[in-house]
Amino acid sequence: MAACLDCHHDRQQGFADGHLALSCTQCHAGDPDATQKKAAHQQLIAFPGDMDSAQQICGGCHADKVAGVTHSLMHTGAGIVSRTRQAFLETAHQTDNKLTTLGHSPADSLLRKQCASCHLGQKKTLHRLDATHDRGGGCLACHINQQNSATEVSLKSKST
Repeated sequence: MAACLDCHHDRQQGFADGHLALSCTQCHAGDPDATQKKAAHQQLIAFPGDMDSAQQICGGCHADKVAGVTHSLMHTGAGIVSRTRQAFLETAHQTDNKLTTLGHSPADSLLRKQCASCHLGQKKTLHRLDATHDRGGGCLACHINQQNSATEVSLKSKST
């Protein structure tokens, strides 16, 4: 872990207590012994909580949670897509009602702007520690212990 933190010293915040004891490579892979950036980042998983890697990365310790989230409304958008398409009278030709496979109709455009950009199944593209302004990212979308100010709630797995 020390080798990772030589360059990433600012990445030690926002973790739940239980995750602080893990080495960086347990979740991010990569090569902690490499001295060059390219070698250190070989096979790196930048966002280990994304839903496409959650089973592999988070599932070792949290299999029941990953399974629950995988089928949850937060991830699939089940119902949201079909109801929005019904409101726009676009149901006749739509059979796939998933946030991950939206088309370009007016209903799907609204869904993309209002729902799909935040839902857990969307890939995270930026490292941000403020879950209230973050987008996608699977497990890490909510399980981050950082907040911007005293007025914003820190999102954790359990209330304090």
